[in-house]
Amino acid sequence: LIAEGRFDENIQILLDNQVMNDRAGYLVFTPFKPAGQEKWFLVNRGWVGTGNDRNKLPVFVKSEGIVSVSGTAANVPATGIHIGKIIDEQLGLGIYRVQLIDIAHISKLIGIMIMPYIIRLDPGSKYGYVRKWAKPDSGEDVNLAYAFQWFLLAITLLLIYIIVNLEKAQDQK
Repeated sequence: LIAEGRFDENIQILLDNQVMNDRAGYLVFTPFKPAGQEKWFLVNRGWVGTGNDRNKLPVFVKSEGIVSVSGTAANVPATGIHIGKIIDEQLGLGIYRVQLIDIAHISKLIGIMIMPYIIRLDPGSKYGYVRKWAKPDSGEDVNLAYAFQWFLLAITLLLIYIIVNLEKAQDQK
């Protein structure tokens, strides 16, 4: 996807609790309006570190006017938890720290109707931060599924061992 348009850089959404290379940080999302369209999108511009002081805002990359961006349409990141009311923090004028990306909540928060998916900025595209996206065919999900499967198998075998030995101990009494 290649689009020309403008970022509304008066609004920055910081997805909290993102770790890269053992450092804490945020994924930065900014509303983007393609030229000639009424639709707005959230663009995932990448990761930025928090440093040692979470009260200190990151330095934001600025663009001027109409820009050309390239990226990939993606589903909203499946991070964070949601129990009851969604909690966000306003860190400055138009700057919000959130625990999960909920398009309906963010649309209401910033007063802009946003499309129900995000644009993940390509690593080579300007106007972003650190971007190391997992490739869809990288096998990362398969490896995690295998690890989870083996972990469950180990727990199952441990439970069977404990139950069998408890029954033997009760029979010997």
